[in-house]
Amino acid sequence: MLDLVIPVYKNIAGLYRSLFSIGTEVGDKIFVTIVDDCSGDNYDDVINFFQKFFPIRVIYLKENGGPGIARQIGLEKATQPYISFLDCGDVYVSPTRLKECLQDVADNPSSVLF
Repeated sequence: MLDLVIPVYKNIAGLYRSLFSIGTEVGDKIFVTIVDDCSGDNYDDVINFFQKFFPIRVIYLKENGGPGIARQIGLEKATQPYISFLDCGDVYVSPTRLKECLQDVADNPSSVLF
């Protein structure tokens, strides 16, 4: 239902915080796309942990282009009807907030912007 794009550059702790804030109750309703902006960091441990709760795809950029380019690449790879962006290190207010937003969209399928 939702593609969540997270651009990341040299911020393992921030990625952990962002993924943790998504919560564990969203299941297959979201698809997380992490766009690694040529940071050279290894995010495998963080990604492997959170893949137990929701699907994650990682796109590795060959050149650093900044968060705007990373968002654009993530947008181009989106497969779900709704798309959202979360900057690495940013968090949802509570682990149930994204689930509540998804329920609001499900209850109002004619929504085009949330």
